[in-house]
Amino acid sequence: MKNIDKKDKEQVIRFYFDDAGVFNKNSNDNVFVYAGFYFLDDSDLLKTHNKFLYMENKLRKSFYIYKNLKELKASKIKFEHKEKIFNIVDSSSVILVATFIKDINTQILEEKSSIGRFKDFMIKRLIRTTLEKLVIENKLDINKKLNIRLNLDQQTTKSNGYYSLEKLIAEDLKGTSNPEYNDTLFFDVDINLKYWNSAFKPIIRASDLIANLSYNYLNYLQKTKINNILNQTYNLIFVPQNQIKKIKNITHY
Repeated sequence: MKNIDKKDKEQVIRFYFDDAGVFNKNSNDNVFVYAGFYFLDDSDLLKTHNKFLYMENKLRKSFYIYKNLKELKASKIKFEHKEKIFNIVDSSSVILVATFIKDINTQILEEKSSIGRFKDFMIKRLIRTTLEKLVIENKLDINKKLNIRLNLDQQTTKSNGYYSLEKLIAEDLKGTSNPEYNDTLFFDVDINLKYWNSAFKPIIRASDLIANLSYNYLNYLQKTKINNILNQTYNLIFVPQNQIKKIKNITHY
């Protein structure tokens, strides 16, 4: 009988996210966003990594204002320069989740731990809906073990949930966190979570730009820009889901 390599039974997906917006009761923002990338293949990850570094280096060489900055954060880059990110990344790997803050229960916004819990929920929903699409497209096999490598920008907000973020995602995908609500998507899931200093992780910096641009488009309801981002992302969802009505009225979504 032919021996089957364990690696042939497993599959790996990598997620990279950063956030944009202020999510609390005193926020002046209309929207809060998590955005970034997913990669099924190391070569696609490396390609995006290298293209983004090339873009950063070109900005530093072309514009004196960026020359001495230790890190090119979205908050320090001119808007027209940020948008160049969409010229270099594969839009089919871009994903994001957003929430309109004023529609969120005020009790959630009162406590830091509850805010952390809601943010965890946003990440969980974005990961699940992305995986569901990939399964439908036969890019992932539900009968094989799934290894999720989740990479986030450094953050300090803590959740008040019973589960850690890793366990929350795993239990959701296995259908055990709420069997009446979620079906099992994967029976065998392993999740590795890492928080990164974006100064040392180019893909996190690229995620920072995607999140910042998405935040600006949605926060100010820029019709043309929102339509563009809808056409340039693999997966865009809202939490709660019915918030999609807010942009349906001004877009072709």
